[in-house]
Amino acid sequence: MPLPPWLAALALAAAPPIDLDFSHGVLGADLRFTVQGTPGALALLSVALTPGPTPLPCGPVPSLEQDFSTSVLFTALPLDAGGTGLYVQSLPTSPGLAGLDLYAQSVEFDPLSLCPIAAVSNPLRFSLVPLAVATIGIGSMHQARIEHSFTILPDGTGLLAGGKSPDPNNPTLVSSLEIYDPRREEFHLLTTTLTTARAHHQAVALNDGRVLILGGVGAGGQVLASVEGFLRQPRTVTTLAPMSRPRVFHTATLLPDGRVLVLGGLAGQFKLENKFGFPQSFFGPGGQGPLLSEAPEIFDPTSNTWSPVPIQGLLARAGHQATRLKDGRVLITGGLVYDSQGNRLVTTPRVEVLDPSTWSLAALQEPLMARAFHASVPKVQGGALFAGGGDVIYTPAGIAIDVQNAPPMSYYAPTGVALGSFQAAPPLPDPAPLRILLCVPQNSPTAKYLVVPCPDPPPPVGAPPPPSHAGVVYLYDEIINVWNPIGTTTLYRPGHRALHFEDQARTAFTGSAWPTPVGSPGPFDLTHEVFAPLP
Repeated sequence: MPLPPWLAALALAAAPPIDLDFSHGVLGADLRFTVQGTPGALALLSVALTPGPTPLPCGPVPSLEQDFSTSVLFTALPLDAGGTGLYVQSLPTSPGLAGLDLYAQSVEFDPLSLCPIAAVSNPLRFSLVPLAVATIGIGSMHQARIEHSFTILPDGTGLLAGGKSPDPNNPTLVSSLEIYDPRREEFHLLTTTLTTARAHHQAVALNDGRVLILGGVGAGGQVLASVEGFLRQPRTVTTLAPMSRPRVFHTATLLPDGRVLVLGGLAGQFKLENKFGFPQSFFGPGGQGPLLSEAPEIFDPTSNTWSPVPIQGLLARAGHQATRLKDGRVLITGGLVYDSQGNRLVTTPRVEVLDPSTWSLAALQEPLMARAFHASVPKVQGGALFAGGGDVIYTPAGIAIDVQNAPPMSYYAPTGVALGSFQAAPPLPDPAPLRILLCVPQNSPTAKYLVVPCPDPPPPVGAPPPPSHAGVVYLYDEIINVWNPIGTTTLYRPGHRALHFEDQARTAFTGSAWPTPVGSPGPFDLTHEVFAPLP
């Protein structure tokens, strides 16, 4: 018998929170469910093949978001003293199950209560995936975009901000915001937008829960100094104090004290049709030469104000990396600097180690780091890992990264308070010049790292795809200094972004894929890819 409305409302108000999450879901390995609810309570877990609704006779919600009649798993989970219940299901290797959608939900059960359904969890919707094989996810983006930002939020979702349309002949800047939910493999388009449409910007997750969105390229190819802050709840965007300089190809690094260090970048015009903004970004207005953004600065989120870095000697550069190390220091590597005449940009081998606790600076020359537009990630055991990038070569058609002579994947090992040293890792056979590096944590003091290719912009209509089209993904082991090719991306996604969601042990690739044949006019694909790097 259904509860009276007033009693149902009371049950809803008094219902304890219950949270359901999953991880892995890899064929030939495990699918794991974790329930977090009332300590000592009994939870019931149901996994179905189709969406609901399934009406409930009583409880805090009217129905489950699954069709219970198609349930393939129904089990009881006693919650421990911490309110946690774990269920692990081994999965077969059957290829026919790849891409199978599952709908899971849990209820907290109280057999002594007038309504035994004490609480209902959030619903899950996800697909089973083969190990290390990218699979098209369930949901799709609401707007075509590349060169956007993709940032982890405190609740474990990801924020897609800005970007530009993937049409190389008519790129349009994007101001929309979407939130990606890895627990349902879906995108939510927000009514809130960026105040200024932008691409090639930086985004940093602050300790107070906001996402700081800095610089990039705006309307007409104008490089921006403006800054905006996104707050997950109540999903607002606030215009903040601008940087002292316009910046693109800059870095924004979260410091141990919660402030943000912003370094370098280019300040001139930018041609949106070109990935590197060429020729305006490299030759400046009227061919007068490039304009690097000097004046490194710090953003203080407590006062929403900017201040100059209290130290002299930092090299002005763009297309570099500024990696926060485990000990709190910032390792600044590579990038483009002025040549001796000041009218052309060239790569630099200068490495700087900045200690923000004392504002001391040390530098060295490292040939392995004479590269621009590379990727970096801090290593769990200390130091940092680098991949991709290279020397910039000038051609009649524009600029390119010299993949034939590109430095190998490398790592930096700090030595106490000393500068430390750089070592080359075994070279990757794939010539893709642009990479994304992601840390994949494990249940140990170590981690492994994904090396993901960023394909070049597409060739002309009808031309064959470039060599990086295959999108080989590598997994690097920091203990034995070895990488292994473990899979491929599914579609050709220049300008995409990737995040690893630790709770689900899955990586998501977002960014519009190019139509087939590569280089042909749209419409542009809006799908995303899901990748499970470890069983």
